[in-house]
Amino acid sequence: SLNHHDYLRWNERLHEYDATLVPDSESRIQAAAAGWRSGRNLMREVLDARRAALEVQLARLDLQVDMLMHYIQLNYLGAFDPLATAPESNHE
Repeated sequence: SLNHHDYLRWNERLHEYDATLVPDSESRIQAAAAGWRSGRNLMREVLDARRAALEVQLARLDLQVDMLMHYIQLNYLGAFDPLATAPESNHE
């Protein structure tokens, strides 16, 4: 069942990705690359960090698609005013 609460919960999760999960995954790439440049890490560790960051980004995009589909359905059903609670998007 669709409801406004679910939409808000997904929006909070999306903000968590943007505020914490994505930046943390980028930091791990930088740390692994610095370790590789200094000879402490293998290239495999850099590639593993990049792969993990891509997985986080894909999970974020999946969440955003689900949230926007939910938003469209709620808007179609007239559950809330789209101008009052428009979803934010993070275009890079």
